[in-house]
Amino acid sequence: SGSAVGLDKYPLAAVEVVAMISCDDTATADSLESVKERLLDKCRSACPGRAVRCNQKVSLKHPNYEVDGTRVFVTRSPGVEHPVWMSTSIYTNCRLACPFLGTVYRLLFFRSMPHVRYKLIKQVFMT
Repeated sequence: SGSAVGLDKYPLAAVEVVAMISCDDTATADSLESVKERLLDKCRSACPGRAVRCNQKVSLKHPNYEVDGTRVFVTRSPGVEHPVWMSTSIYTNCRLACPFLGTVYRLLFFRSMPHVRYKLIKQVFMT
């Protein structure tokens, strides 16, 4: 909740939220790397001769706005009205008229506004 720094200069914007973690100390970074290596070793022993890799995805739980790795929100400044063609009913009609029109609509929708990227970084540490 609240306002994000820098959004006040955009009447309408697409905000991409990227969830990340940052290890607060070297012991935590070493521990995380150790867990990754153990996981990779188990996968390699289960499937010898096959390439394996390990990825990390961060999710942020929220009752209304969960972020699972990344999520795009569209926001507008107080008092700013969105263009008529950006309404839910216009999108629904385009989508129902022809599935391809829904795709074109989404492309036009996101190309018509500035994109802002915010990284939400949670610092973690071992105790």
